[in-house]
Amino acid sequence: MGLNFGINGDILTRVLTSGFTWIAILTLAVGGLAIFLIRRKNKKFVVPVLEIIDMNNGKANIKHTIGGWFRSQTTFFGLIDYAGGEIFKLKDKRRVYEINSRDYHLINGRYGLIVQRKPSDTKILIPIGKMYLDNESNALINHIAKSDLRETSVNIIKDAEKETMGWLDKIMPYAVLGLFIVGGVIGLVVVAQMVQHGQDKAADLILKAGEMRGGAAVASSTAPLFIFLRRKLKW
Repeated sequence: MGLNFGINGDILTRVLTSGFTWIAILTLAVGGLAIFLIRRKNKKFVVPVLEIIDMNNGKANIKHTIGGWFRSQTTFFGLIDYAGGEIFKLKDKRRVYEINSRDYHLINGRYGLIVQRKPSDTKILIPIGKMYLDNESNALINHIAKSDLRETSVNIIKDAEKETMGWLDKIMPYAVLGLFIVGGVIGLVVVAQMVQHGQDKAADLILKAGEMRGGAAVASSTAPLFIFLRRKLKW
């Protein structure tokens, strides 16, 4: 046992004193720290941003991206921001200048920014605080007929009612229809039973009347006929 312990201890000592081992440990430590810092930085990109690129003639190219607030002074390849004032950066590292709280818009239900790049320098972005429709667009909206607008409103309301309709409300029409069908079948069965019962009563009355008029002899001679009629009526 002592010999084995000595051999294992010697191997462990060589591994720990090897330069390759310490390089591997250092690489793993730096890689783990870098992954942690990258994830920490990405969590700050939470603000939705619409970038408007002027295409001339009143046309625009609109791109969707995200941004976040960071300190101006950074280190370790920009992964650690530790000092300076706060600046707003997009995920592609471009900066948006001159932002205040009045520049925020609602984008998909979240507060975000609409920015436009400077034509001469694509790295410079400025926020657009307000947006308006031009006269032509306003005239087009006002030109919509009231009937069309009313029809559109009715369709919107119907769609909203369908979306908010509960499970019970959806199956209620089918349940009522099913009850009507079952009730109709039951009614037909009852009527058929009543008709059958009436036919049996009529046959009995015919037999009794024959017996009272013709006497026992006549009744016995005509009994097969009444039995035949009774069977026919039951059928």
